[in-house]
Amino acid sequence: MRIRIVYHDRCFDGAASAALLGRFLQEYYYPQGQLLFRGMLHRPGFRWSAGDLDGDENAIVDFRYAPDRRLDWWFDHHLSAFLSPEDEAHFRRQASPQKVLDVTRASCTGLIADYLRDQFGYRAEGLEDLIEWAEVIDGAKYSSPAAAVELRSAAARLRLVIEHAEQEELREEVVRRLRFRSMEEVLATPELKAVADRCVEERRGEMGFVVRRLERRDMVGYLDVRGLEGARPNRFLPYCVFPDLEYLVTISAGDDWVRISLGTNPWLRPEGRRPEGLVNLAEVAGRYGGGGHAAVAGISLPRGNEAMVEQVREEILQALTSDRRLAVQGRESS
Repeated sequence: MRIRIVYHDRCFDGAASAALLGRFLQEYYYPQGQLLFRGMLHRPGFRWSAGDLDGDENAIVDFRYAPDRRLDWWFDHHLSAFLSPEDEAHFRRQASPQKVLDVTRASCTGLIADYLRDQFGYRAEGLEDLIEWAEVIDGAKYSSPAAAVELRSAAARLRLVIEHAEQEELREEVVRRLRFRSMEEVLATPELKAVADRCVEERRGEMGFVVRRLERRDMVGYLDVRGLEGARPNRFLPYCVFPDLEYLVTISAGDDWVRISLGTNPWLRPEGRRPEGLVNLAEVAGRYGGGGHAAVAGISLPRGNEAMVEQVREEILQALTSDRRLAVQGRESS
């Protein structure tokens, strides 16, 4: 019995979601099953292929819906959960209790944990800290900007490994180990400890670069780290520099892509709610093929077309620095 779990790669919540559901499926249904993990990224022009869901039992967590008859389980919490209106219509027609979308949830891990408890009375003993940290990290529920950028906790260090480890096999191994081990135990293995230590030093080295590059337009912060190849700066560091920012627009680059990340300041949200009048960033990103949540979203563009990147960047900055709701509505009606 092959159990395939597809999850959002390079994402703490994606890894935790895959570990939690994988443990449940093995413990509850298939004790002798072969568990297979596959991380996926939102790249320009992403489409599902026939070989992506190749298990006897298939699940997707914290990632977009696949209109495939072989899909048995699906959990997501993103506003951009569907690649097309046809995919959403397919999901609505299925009406399966094992396929759940809840865009109000802070983390997909928390969504899965509550679903398994309510539907099966299942609790993954020992994973309570992992579930709680997924809520904090993916829901930006840190007490302050400083708490969000500290690198001392096991969760913060493990997040760096998940986001920055270059070897796909190593990232998948983290998911496997998280099923039954604490975050501290996972990081205690020599190979992962070495990666975590290196990532911590790299992130600390990036901080000065980020602060020097950070600009602001009115209540919008703008950060371009394309000159620091492979950089994935902590998205909360700019709020340590300018605590009153409403939005942050960050541009980073990989080998063949350029990433435009959009965020709102979580410490300006009363009790975690998005203030009335702020732009829905998932809608903004969706106009350029991206997606995410109302308060945090992203766009991946092919590298090599700098004119397109600059046009998208400027359009977003202008929308966020103008009368925000009117600016967004104006682009929607144009």
